[in-house]
Amino acid sequence: MSSSRSKNLIKDVALFAIASFAPKLLSFFLVPLYTACLSTEMYGISDLLVTLTSLILPIMMLDISDAVMLYTIEFQNTEKENQPLRFGTTILINSTVILGVVSSLLFFLLKGFSVKGSYLLYVLLNYFILALYNNLLAYLRGKDKVNIIVISSIINSIVTLSSNIILIVYLKLGLNGLLISSILGTLVTNVYIIVKINFFSLIKETKNPNDIDKKKMLSYSIPLIFTGLAWWVNSSSDRLFITMFANIGINGIYAVANKIPTILSACHTIIYQAMQLSVFKEIHSEDKDEYLTRLYNIYSFGMFTVCSALIMMDKALARFLFKGEFYIAWKYSPALLISIVFFSIAGYLTTIYAAEKETKLIAKATVIGAIINSILNIFLIPKFELYGAVIATVIGYFVIWLVMAVNCKKITQVKLPLYRSVFCGLILLLQWILLLVFEKSYILQIFLFIAQLIINFEIIKYLIQMLQKLKFNNYL
Repeated sequence: MSSSRSKNLIKDVALFAIASFAPKLLSFFLVPLYTACLSTEMYGISDLLVTLTSLILPIMMLDISDAVMLYTIEFQNTEKENQPLRFGTTILINSTVILGVVSSLLFFLLKGFSVKGSYLLYVLLNYFILALYNNLLAYLRGKDKVNIIVISSIINSIVTLSSNIILIVYLKLGLNGLLISSILGTLVTNVYIIVKINFFSLIKETKNPNDIDKKKMLSYSIPLIFTGLAWWVNSSSDRLFITMFANIGINGIYAVANKIPTILSACHTIIYQAMQLSVFKEIHSEDKDEYLTRLYNIYSFGMFTVCSALIMMDKALARFLFKGEFYIAWKYSPALLISIVFFSIAGYLTTIYAAEKETKLIAKATVIGAIINSILNIFLIPKFELYGAVIATVIGYFVIWLVMAVNCKKITQVKLPLYRSVFCGLILLLQWILLLVFEKSYILQIFLFIAQLIINFEIIKYLIQMLQKLKFNNYL
């Protein structure tokens, strides 16, 4: 990678680190509060409602936020540059009206089954607020306004933390407090962004995109609906299967087990956002294949290494985070960490596919993984409960990554080290097994962590050389 590319990438990573670590670390450190003040049933219901919202979102919004970002970049410095955001806003308004009508009908039709109207209202409000947030962030990323993203993330974290403490700890509102606080953070953040970019004037002064541009954006985003649904199946449908085949309390434990992986998820979000911008900018450069290969090597090395370290610390983190009946969640966190690794490196490959506008291939890979995940959930959860759920999740994400890695050759000459990634994944799996079998496996865990570093020695060597070069050129 050239020095200028490396400098820009490091700068974006640093800014996105500030933007992403705030909410992720907040989610991480709020776990003791949740597990101390809420029952497993309360937390399970909250997690289920969030899961349902994440299912509805890509369908109703036609996954338009991805198109908003891409075409904001493509239309940069033209009279069309704000049209993707206007088009995304139109879809947001129309879809919210439709969802509002459907929610009202459900409330009256299902009232006899004791469905709480407050839950339906929460899903509707959460949908609108999150959909608007996704559109606004996509626009900001397309305009490369990373500073605003950073500030908005910090605002989101402060408001969420404050409202959690006030509503759950002091006012003791329990589940309702948790649901309200989850909305308030994003709502206030939306208000900040709207004021900062002068949203209403911007929309009013921008013409609707023509039919050709609308068709381009929809042909790009609609295949991503299936991708979004497939990602949802792999990441969230487990909750529904657990609730069906086990109970809502066990789903609460599963939700808490996902909290240690939020650390790794934060690392993914930071680097993914920076790399996505970099890939979109460099996709037509002459040396793109070499550049994209090196980015994959660096990224996969980072994810495998951090995951290995977190598995080593799993029990120690659980003692700090998980209170009472939630402590058992430590057994499932390592598998969810492994699933995040394959989700992340598959996510990197989606940036290449998306930059090449090959969204149908993304849909193909994710749908295959989702089908396998669902089948495994149906067979494994009734027999093994949470172990079955986490195993299904790991296999589902692994299949998505494998299909995308194999098909990557069809659109690019990027050379992916498949065998090395598989071997690193097996080391992580062995770490989890040792953690379950032996009460104390610290020495073996350290040995396997060192093995990860040895396997990736060439990448470590390259990183050291790159950092020395950047320092020599006064970039660091």
